[in-house]
Amino acid sequence: MTYRLHLLVPLGAMIPLVVYLTFALSDVSFLTSVNLVLATSIGIAGMVGAVAIYRELGKRCECPALTLGSLFLIIAFSFFVLMVIVQQAVFLALSELSTLDGADSSSALYDSLSISLNYVQLGIDVTFDVFYSLGLGLVSWVMLRVSGPTKYIGMYGILTAVFLLGFNLATFPLPPSKAGLFDIGPFSAIWWIAIIVAGAFEESKRKRLSEIET
Repeated sequence: MTYRLHLLVPLGAMIPLVVYLTFALSDVSFLTSVNLVLATSIGIAGMVGAVAIYRELGKRCECPALTLGSLFLIIAFSFFVLMVIVQQAVFLALSELSTLDGADSSSALYDSLSISLNYVQLGIDVTFDVFYSLGLGLVSWVMLRVSGPTKYIGMYGILTAVFLLGFNLATFPLPPSKAGLFDIGPFSAIWWIAIIVAGAFEESKRKRLSEIET
C-alpha cells in the first residue's frame, strides 16, 4: 500500500492538465465562479509544478538557466491567474452593460468598449505566453544536459517554446487561433505530461531500490 501511495501525486498533477485541455480544446462554459476556481487551479498547479521541477532538476544540474526558467514559469502562471480573473470581470461588465435600460448592444459605443476591454485581457494573455515560452525554453535547455529520457523531453520543450513564442508575437494582439494559425499551448501540455510520467517512473524505481536494500 505504501509503495503505491506515491502514484497519487502524479495522478493529482494530471487533473489541472485535463481541466486546461478541456478549456483549450472545447467551447465548454461553466458558471463564472466555477470558471474562476477551475482556471485559477491551473495557474496555482503550474507554480507548484515549476518549483517541483526546479527542485528535481537542481539535484542533477545547478545552473542560472534553471533558476531563471523556473522563475519565468512562476511569473507566467501568476499572469495566467490574473488573465482569468480579468477575463471573467470583463465578460461580466459587458454582460451587465448590455442589459442596462436603454442600452443597445449593437451601438458603436458598446462595440468600441467591448473591443477595448477585450484587448486588455488579450494583452495579459500574451504576457503570460511570453514568460511561459521563455521559462519552458530555458528549463527544457537544462534538460538537454541531463542524461536519459529527460533529454528528449527537453528537445520537445524547446521546439514547443519557439513556436509558441513566435506564433503569439506574430499575431499580436490576437491569439494565433484567431489569426489563421493554431494554438501551440495544448501541445505544451504534452511536455508537462511527459515530465509527470518520467517523474513517477523515477520515483517508482527509487522505491523499488529502497525496498530491495531494506
